[in-house]
Amino acid sequence: MMTLWRPPVWREPDRRLRSLVVAVALVAAGMAVSAGARAYFRDGNRLYADCAGNGAGGLYCIAYIDGIADAMRHDRILGRTACVPEHATAGQLQAVVAQFLKVHPELRHLGGVSLVVDALAEAFPCRQ
Repeated sequence: MMTLWRPPVWREPDRRLRSLVVAVALVAAGMAVSAGARAYFRDGNRLYADCAGNGAGGLYCIAYIDGIADAMRHDRILGRTACVPEHATAGQLQAVVAQFLKVHPELRHLGGVSLVVDALAEAFPCRQ
């Protein structure tokens, strides 16, 4: 008796993996959209505006911060560490960075990565 071919059964991907894929896709889309001007560089002014807005800017903000937070869970960035809890939500991280940028307008001319690193390191210090 001949059996018919059946497609493999796909398991639901891990939630963190799915979040990472979405974040990478959003960052890639954001970089493609902004390729005309200041590609690959985001200062604090632009990051603050994106984090305060909704739509594509808000999604870019969340993806940008989430990517840096994920990296900081495992490695030092710019010599700083942060112990971001696994259960911290993307919205919580966005609020932490937005508040840091609101309180420190004098730093907004600096690069976005360094500002996110400073905000997360301040909010989530590692206990030695």
